[in-house]
Amino acid sequence: MTIKQIAQALHFSVGTVSMGLADSPKLKAETRREIQAYARRIGYRPNYSAKCLVMGKTLTIGVLLPSLADPFYSEMIEELRRLMDQEDYAGLFFAAGTPEEHQKARENILRRGVDGVISKPMTPEEVSRWQQENIPVVFCDEDEPRADMDVVRLDEEQGGRLVASHFFGLGHTAMGFIGPTGRLAKRYQGYVAELARRGMAVPDKWIVDGLGLLQVGYEGLRKILLQGTPPTAIFCHNDMTAMGALRAAADAGLRIPEDLAVVGFDDIKLARYTIPALTTVKFPIAGVSQRLVEILLEKMSSQGPWKAKKMIFEPRLTIRESSGTAGQRADRVEEEN
Repeated sequence: MTIKQIAQALHFSVGTVSMGLADSPKLKAETRREIQAYARRIGYRPNYSAKCLVMGKTLTIGVLLPSLADPFYSEMIEELRRLMDQEDYAGLFFAAGTPEEHQKARENILRRGVDGVISKPMTPEEVSRWQQENIPVVFCDEDEPRADMDVVRLDEEQGGRLVASHFFGLGHTAMGFIGPTGRLAKRYQGYVAELARRGMAVPDKWIVDGLGLLQVGYEGLRKILLQGTPPTAIFCHNDMTAMGALRAAADAGLRIPEDLAVVGFDDIKLARYTIPALTTVKFPIAGVSQRLVEILLEKMSSQGPWKAKKMIFEPRLTIRESSGTAGQRADRVEEEN
């Protein structure tokens, strides 16, 4: 059945039926419901392009993340795609691992005329470029947001503090770190700050600066082990880094967690299946994704002045086998003495 035939059956004009099927706010809600209910009864499938034309939208959202292959971002993409589908939007997903790639991806997104954007920025300059565009944007996981930015993020610094407190509670005094260590590396900054508050520090020889990659964790721990007496606990920037460290520890004949406690960050699905299962700080992907989409849709539909929204999620530590218990730690100290 065509739109014209639906119009004849309901005694509406073709234009009214088109707007009703597109859920146009120009029609009364009662009229929209009547048209849509009839269309469902007869199994009508509206023309997507026509719907976009009537609404003056593309019904697409651009998403720009550092990676599409990394398991953490793969899980986030899966969740964002599900949420967008519920709202009848399609996602256009792009990956950018460098500022140059980010610029190219941004231009590709804009050329496609998306209705809004979700972006994980890499530099303050990239934030400024997005802000200059006449398009709604919500930023994911931006640590130092400006007042006019819409941001949904996890308190990663607090996550690092949780790991330090966990190690301290297990009786560790020799601790290391593998991952990014710059000023904006909030996980690392929280970790060392909490240790300092407790009168401890991480020696330079037990710190390996690098990206949150599997091979960085593997090579990083091997490098630390070459320094002589190793630490008894390692915090890794993310779960992939931690998995690399677990493999390096196994290759070196170290027992986890008896000889070395390992903690990651993100709590990706793979974390519970490592041997031993990985202790990690949980990044609430479902909750963050939901707020990203909700805020963006609200911003896209806003007609008046917009007040920037900021949502900060609190982290929690998921304790599994790779960090052990206070009892296991006490047993090892007794063995050494």
